[in-house]
Amino acid sequence: MSSQETMLSDLSGFEFEELMMDVFRNLGYENIRNPGKTGDEGRDIIMEKTVDGVRKTFIVECKNLSSHVGRPVVQKLHSAVATFDTENQKVGMIVTTNRFSAAAKEYAEKSDVRLWDGKKIREIAEDIGLDLYNGEIEIVCNRTLPVPEKRSIVEEKIKDEFSELKNFEKQVIDDIEVELELVPAVKMRSQIDSVYETTVGVVNRIQREDTLIWRADTEGSVEERKDSELERLIHDSGVGSRLGAYDLEAEFDDIKRRHFEKTETGFKQDLVEYEIKENTEQVSYTGGNNVTYNKTHKPKEKDVTVTEIKPVYVPKIKTSTRIKEHSHRHSYFTDNNLEIKKKDEIHVDTHTGRKPLLFTPTLCRYCGTINNRLNIKEERLNHSPICKHCSETERFMLRQKHFASQENLENFRENYKELPFYRKVLENKLGLAALGLAVLLLPVIATV
Repeated sequence: MSSQETMLSDLSGFEFEELMMDVFRNLGYENIRNPGKTGDEGRDIIMEKTVDGVRKTFIVECKNLSSHVGRPVVQKLHSAVATFDTENQKVGMIVTTNRFSAAAKEYAEKSDVRLWDGKKIREIAEDIGLDLYNGEIEIVCNRTLPVPEKRSIVEEKIKDEFSELKNFEKQVIDDIEVELELVPAVKMRSQIDSVYETTVGVVNRIQREDTLIWRADTEGSVEERKDSELERLIHDSGVGSRLGAYDLEAEFDDIKRRHFEKTETGFKQDLVEYEIKENTEQVSYTGGNNVTYNKTHKPKEKDVTVTEIKPVYVPKIKTSTRIKEHSHRHSYFTDNNLEIKKKDEIHVDTHTGRKPLLFTPTLCRYCGTINNRLNIKEERLNHSPICKHCSETERFMLRQKHFASQENLENFRENYKELPFYRKVLENKLGLAALGLAVLLLPVIATV
């Protein structure tokens, strides 16, 4: 007996049903539910699927047996299918960890009941990446939100971001590196149906459906996985298209695909725990003895059904724009329509990392930094903006002057020697003000 057969036979009936729900969900079946939780005549799994344009409802019986499945089990399911109420075309199915008897196969063929034995289950499981021995379903994702495929479009967007700065012109950009990072996320749906019952009857019932979107590249807490902006992006965009539809290698300098940090089984377990915690309620009721009781209604694992787990990659565009000595990073999530910025070094001061509050940042074309208003000075010879961090400085008439290079400073220094005194005074606003005041006071001084 193989290890996979051992694993299947070791499962409890409930565990086998849960396993098969995961398998069916990965095969594209929808609205998968365990009616045993809701008292739906003991049927194990009910699910739906559109096949060749026809909507079908599948009524499934799960048998985890040490011996083969005989004809009576098939007959019983056939009767259950006949009495099941649905507008869809009905299909019966029996899945077992073992095998079917010849009589069971013969009856199933006549009554159109589909049979899956342990061998078929293992073959299908391998196709969807299910490790039966470990009981885990690996995530195999080949879908992404729409990717802005053309590099030229990304570059123009970045240039538009820089155009919001003072003293910027597109030709000052030396290079733009464009990377694509595929960030994993999961979109999950769940249903909860939990009853709190005492000797006086049902005192509380929780019935809810929930849709959650989590980042899937971290093993942190649920709070760390939640990202409201990313959730909005995925919710508005749907699941997306296949990765193979894009010629990504031709448009990006580098492509990184981040790893799903958990298996599908792991995310399912986390979701069940999350729903139990979020839906635990305090209930109050009066017993038959007229005493009021305050109790905690905590749903059980079997009360939570995970109906959908859809993995998807979210495109994250990461750019690095080089101007002179500095590179400015900018990144954003996108579905090729909506954009959500995550890192922005274009609109912040390069030296403080802060966005100026009252004034637009200014680009220093001499060194490539982005500066707040206080750091920008005037280059003495060219009369263009220059930051105080890269300029050569020297005091003339007590006022500090800024130069783009040592050569500019020396040229000005030579010219300064030849200037008449009043021109030198003009190099200092305070000195100019003092000279003006002296001129005004000359008549007064002359009469003293």
